[in-house]
Formats: sequence, C-alpha cells, structure tokens
Amino acid sequence: MLACGDTESGPSDAGTCDPLAEFTRAAELRDVVAAGSAPDGTLYVVTRQGSDTRVFVSEGDTLVRRRVLGSGFGFGLGELSDDTVSFQDARTSRLVFQSMGDYAVRMALVHDDAKTFYDAVTSKTELTVQPESAAFARPVRNLPGEVVLEYAAITPDQQQLIVTRPKDDWTMKDFRLFLGRDDQLQELAITNAAVNAFARFDFVLNGLEGTVIVGNPTLSPGTASVVRHDNGEWPLTLLPTGSGVPGGWRIYCL
Repeated sequence: MLACGDTESGPSDAGTCDPLAEFTRAAELRDVVAAGSAPDGTLYVVTRQGSDTRVFVSEGDTLVRRRVLGSGFGFGLGELSDDTVSFQDARTSRLVFQSMGDYAVRMALVHDDAKTFYDAVTSKTELTVQPESAAFARPVRNLPGEVVLEYAAITPDQQQLIVTRPKDDWTMKDFRLFLGRDDQLQELAITNAAVNAFARFDFVLNGLEGTVIVGNPTLSPGTASVVRHDNGEWPLTLLPTGSGVPGGWRIYCL
C-alpha cells in the first residue's frame, strides 16, 4: 500500500497543523420561538428550525449560545403547547414554556431533574416573556468551534489513520481524513462520506480512489474495519480517541 509518506516528494508543503484546533464559527439568530428575561435581567432565547433547537443566554449585551442536551415540543393545534429544552450552562438547566401558535406566552427557568412541563414544575423561576425584537437587538456569540477525533486506527503494516469532525452542527462534508506512516499523516480529500450502521469515507490518494470502512460492533457486527486502495485491502485496528491524536504523530493539512 502506498501511503502519503512513501511518495518521493514526501508530505505536503502546506505545513503541520493541529487537526483538533478550534475554529471560529459565525453565529446567526433566526426562528425565535421563545424569549424571556429573568429578575436579574438575564435574557434566555430559544430558536427552532426543523429539528435544530438552540438556546442562547445573555452575558452582558451579548447572547451566548449554550449546548442543547434535549428538547420536547408539544402540538397545540390552536391551543397551548407545552415545550421544554435542556441546556448546559454553569449547571444543567431547563427552559419550560407554553406556546400559542409559534411563540411562547409563558416561560420559566428550571434547575431540577424532573422532565416535566410548565404547569407540573413546582420550583421554577418565572421569566417575563419578551418580543422577538429583544433577541434580535443583541449581538450573538456561537459555541466554540471544537473539533473531535472521531476515529484513530492503524494497519498491520503501520499505516496510520485519523478522522475528525466538528463537535457541533456537523454534516458529512465536515469530516477530515488523514493517512500516512512513520508518524507522518497527510490530509486527503474526501470525495464521499456516509455514517449509518457503519462509517464509510471515500478518498483520493496519488490519483487513485480508496475507501475507509469503520464498522460498529453494535449496529453492524459483521462489518470489518478496513482501508482499501490500489487493489489492496488492509484491516484497521481502532485506537482509543479519548486522549486526542496519538503522541508524536505529525499531521500535514491540505
């Protein structure tokens, strides 16, 4: 198997990089379904577009996005709809609100663990419902552009491989693939990616197409983890990802 480090010219001249480095992610506020102010002036905002629910909490004049942990929305059909969103703040918190149509008419902040709706919550901080304009009048800051190591693997002949993606708001186009040997990995262009019962990444190396398959023991117990390229196939041994990129591996970016 010919890896990036085997080419006569060596790795790309683009330079080494940190594949897990945070990046700047622009923020956009749209489709506000609830906004409420606490007695201390903190503004809480919920947006929803399809299945994408987001929570923003004011810090000074800025609305700062918080990571959503779960949500539940009712279907009022002309009546009050009970809704709830859990999010990560200084501690796990929940916003419970009742909506008429597509906007909240009552809203509260909850810190208990009970997954109940507005009327059933016994301990809550009532929020004063605000118009959408209160949210749109403030600048917005997004979540940090964190990157996670999705897979790390090695072949019997010491080919090394990692796959990364953003922690939040990622699509198939956001995966990045790095392959090499001798602790030098070159980023390769992914031509197609799919993650279902198992993961598949198609790439191009030295003008030839290749494929990485990562099996899932639970969802696809019969699917082996392999890398295929240039009429060859090599099994992949998956490595732990919790500590980031294995020490000493030098990464070269496109």
